[in-house]
Amino acid sequence: MRGLRKLAMWWVVGDAPRPSVARGQRDNDLIEHILDAAGKLAEIVAAGRAAFDDSWLVRSAAERQLEIIGEAAGKLSERLVSGAQTCRSVKLGACATL
Repeated sequence: MRGLRKLAMWWVVGDAPRPSVARGQRDNDLIEHILDAAGKLAEIVAAGRAAFDDSWLVRSAAERQLEIIGEAAGKLSERLVSGAQTCRSVKLGACATL
């Protein structure tokens, strides 16, 4: 019963970081998801406003890509997020070492 409860809590809470996956690797995977979804969203935007307005399917696809970006961004480590915030006032070249 205990194992089932633990599995149920994992399901409710979501994809918790696995101990065997390094924090940096998890952030890299999340950033990859964000970039992939952003690329798909760019394709949707390139189709134009008329395509967006005329098709519920296009609107739904755009919404899903935004959800993916938001969910992945919300799971980024605090270390990465706080480091990125300090880069706002620094040139991009200096931030590339984070």
